Amino acid sequence: MAYDYVIIGGGSAGCVLANRLSEDPSIKVLLIEAGGPDTSMLFRMPAGFAKMTKGVASWGWSTVPQKHLNGRVIWYTQAKVVGGGSSINAQLYTRGNAKDYDAWETEAGCKGWSYRDVLPYFKRAEDNQRLVNDYHSYGDRWASRIRSIPRRSVSRSCAPRRKPEFRSMMTSTARCRTASVITN
Repeated sequence: MAYDYVIIGGGSAGCVLANRLSEDPSIKVLLIEAGGPDTSMLFRMPAGFAKMTKGVASWGWSTVPQKHLNGRVIWYTQAKVVGGGSSINAQLYTRGNAKDYDAWETEAGCKGWSYRDVLPYFKRAEDNQRLVNDYHSYGDRWASRIRSIPRRSVSRSCAPRRKPEFRSMMTSTARCRTASVITN
């Protein structure tokens, strides 16, 4: 089979790129990822992050013993899963400081990189029920879902299958709708 684009690496950027390219139904996209899909329940719960950094979804890399840290070895987590680091990031993300984006445009000459210019892309990437305002978005069907979990649910066991409200607060930001995906 012939493809118009072959993307190596199904991490956050690879999946976003495959998604955007595949919005045109005439374009065939192949996304190749060394890791598997993010189907483990550990991907769906914030506490699963601890298992993901050294486990099934990571390459398992670490530094050499660090002289100035009394010989300590530091885990160097690099995701090996469709969705990449976004799948094992404890279900958190940050946009960065607006002043940094503005400086990229004004001081570094990166036209189109001011905070005001990139804000629509941040908004497109989220589906936030808690913060619906000029800086956050709600209702984009391809975005990350940020939901409120009922307080009473938090005290119960972490993720019973029969309770849909226990699904993750944020689903994968990486959606590859019509791209062909090859995993391990």
